[in-house]
Amino acid sequence: MNYRTLQGTFKVLSTNRDGQTVGLQPDGDSIHFKPANPNLLDKLKRRGPGVRLTADGSLNLRMEGIDALELHYAGARQPAPLPEQARDRLLALVGITVPQWGPDGVTVRPPVPTDGRPGYILASELDIHGRPVAFVFSGASPHADGAVVQLGTEELDRSANAQLLRDGLVFPLFYDTLPAPLRLGLTQAARSAPRDQAGVWRFPPTAPTPAKSLEGIQTDAVLYPKLFRRLVDFFRDEPSGDLRDLPGWLGAKNEDDAVMVLSQGSNWTRLSEVLAIGDGRIALRFEPLELVFRSR
Repeated sequence: MNYRTLQGTFKVLSTNRDGQTVGLQPDGDSIHFKPANPNLLDKLKRRGPGVRLTADGSLNLRMEGIDALELHYAGARQPAPLPEQARDRLLALVGITVPQWGPDGVTVRPPVPTDGRPGYILASELDIHGRPVAFVFSGASPHADGAVVQLGTEELDRSANAQLLRDGLVFPLFYDTLPAPLRLGLTQAARSAPRDQAGVWRFPPTAPTPAKSLEGIQTDAVLYPKLFRRLVDFFRDEPSGDLRDLPGWLGAKNEDDAVMVLSQGSNWTRLSEVLAIGDGRIALRFEPLELVFRSR
């Protein structure tokens, strides 16, 4: 697949419409980016209404192929410290140091002297929320701004996406828009992550994990982030919900994502079919590296 080069700067601060400097909320798989030429965003494939730039011209990215534990999904978060570790590692990879955070622990508190570090992204499309689905790189780009390039293995390995997987700080999350050679490269990065040290793999997504309430999944369990997001919405709708009702809820809410299990051939199934549910616990029936989700 061809990717378009967008040069620019990575941002953790923005300017609101009143001219005040405000802090943003980066996490382990998304960060704001200010393209040097915002018109290049119009050349990316759209799946939704288009881009949403801040007052100073930045927008949030969705990093391709990775899924970090949530710091602030719909007001809910996953247990510390792994979400913070992934976020801080991503910031370090793009050269930003945040001296202090706001009282919520997720909003950057100005000033940040290293804000606006140069870098570039490779992207081909915007997701349904208007975010570029991107591979993230710090420093000077080897490609001209706007150039269309083939992303090779060597450059993929230099991406922050691959490095976060190698560090074991994020889980893989593959969509069908990710070319197979790049998926295999990210799979290799994930397989090289430490399994016996601090990191997300201490909590295998295939291990039955308690999930009995909205409070519980924020404090007592480390769930695969995509599953965590679905459960947050489920428990918000059904505060006393029984996990056995989750498959029906997913279907009714159009949240039962289409997914392919690579080890089972090329047929599509549904998220509910790859879940193991019982006794107030939930797990994936297959490793995340075996799953490819259909893009919306």
